[in-house]
Amino acid sequence: LTIYLIKKQPIYIKKLYYNIIPFRYRYHKVFRQTYDFLNKSQHWSTDKLNSYQIGKLSHLLLHSYNNVPYYKNLFDKLKLHPTDIKNIHDLNKIPILTKDLIKKNAKLLIATNINKSKLLKFQTSGSTGERFEFIGTDEMYKKEAAFVLRAFHSHGATMYNQPSIWLRRYSPNNGKTLWYYDYELKRLYMSPFHINKDTIKVYLSKMNSINASTLVGYPSSIYILACYIEELDLKLNNIKYIHVASEKILPEWKEKIESVLNIQVKAHYGQM
Repeated sequence: LTIYLIKKQPIYIKKLYYNIIPFRYRYHKVFRQTYDFLNKSQHWSTDKLNSYQIGKLSHLLLHSYNNVPYYKNLFDKLKLHPTDIKNIHDLNKIPILTKDLIKKNAKLLIATNINKSKLLKFQTSGSTGERFEFIGTDEMYKKEAAFVLRAFHSHGATMYNQPSIWLRRYSPNNGKTLWYYDYELKRLYMSPFHINKDTIKVYLSKMNSINASTLVGYPSSIYILACYIEELDLKLNNIKYIHVASEKILPEWKEKIESVLNIQVKAHYGQM
């Protein structure tokens, strides 16, 4: 509730709030708990990780059997009980859940013990040829943010509490500028679609005016940026970390970016 009230305040109040309250305390306890757990569990032994994994799997199977009609019917039909699944390999006893099965059994796949008012509809991009819809809760966003932040922090990059430059998530229209600054997340969002020989110096001038050490973007966008920097003998200041996502980064792109900018490129793929 607090964050929605803050968004309605004048810009100077929003700036003050965002600068005083760290992101981890603004973005729900689920985010904090997930992020803290990931940082702790990444140092566990393989045996402890496997034990935790099996425990969570057993809990999920029992939940599904007791609360999800589709899985209750499936297990009964197969004459299986969740306790028959002792390890990861035992999952082969259960048929793969395909997109077609989800579409045909959409209502039966919703847990009966969940608050229906909190359900949200998610949709994939359709990169496989057909958009796919499924139901989830807002906690999915919070948990995903924790996983992505852990990936950023693993190589020194930042997402929230320090300024960063994002060559993605923005496409200007109706005469709007090629960028805008998000004070809540401390991000300079720049259009990845308007980089060319005529605009590259304008882009770099703005980038170099921001005291940001992290550059985020699509692999192809950062590659194009690096090509123009090399061709026109330009310079990108301040940036120490490059993090890309949402596309597969081709080896030749990675090699070009790292050779021109002298920064190792790191990537993650969210798989929403």
